Amino acid sequence: MKSIVTGKRLFGKTAEGTDSLGNKRFTVRARKGFITGGRYDILVEYHKRQPFKESGNFISVLDSLKASGNPEGVELLREVAESISDPGRRLTTFFTENQLACMAVLTPGAESLGRIAEKGGISELDAAMALANLRKSNLVYRSEPEEGSPRFYGLKHTGKRMVHLLSEEKKFQDILDKANENAAWGIG
Repeated sequence: MKSIVTGKRLFGKTAEGTDSLGNKRFTVRARKGFITGGRYDILVEYHKRQPFKESGNFISVLDSLKASGNPEGVELLREVAESISDPGRRLTTFFTENQLACMAVLTPGAESLGRIAEKGGISELDAAMALANLRKSNLVYRSEPEEGSPRFYGLKHTGKRMVHLLSEEKKFQDILDKANENAAWGIG
């Protein structure tokens, strides 16, 4: 049975959520200051197995929870994060609209700068700036073609993982739908 208990402390909020699913018991503890982002402690207890423990910010704990084979705890983590109003629980807050548009366009595969701009509904200058920042973040690569051929941009492995995490958020889904709609209408 799932339960979430919230509280306040001098300069922030706390929450603890528990849930039992099958032979696993999930406990998520969170604390957030008024200025700082949330910090999370996860404990997954198994019947006759060593427990899984993880601590960190929302993104690192979410990634570890999925990688450890415990996707059932993701919903509890999200609910606890929501209860302390942690802005870090939404990955889309770490990217600009233009960066999100570029990643959405690159989800199916590599594209040229012009096609990224057209499908993403942004200018080529905005797309170039967003792609430069995504390259610095090690999410996007740029091909080095022969002379006279266009450069192509694509998602690196880390970029594909990020898109997978972003795809769970409505804001990114809306941007992805717009890019797909632009492509279907022959824009780009």
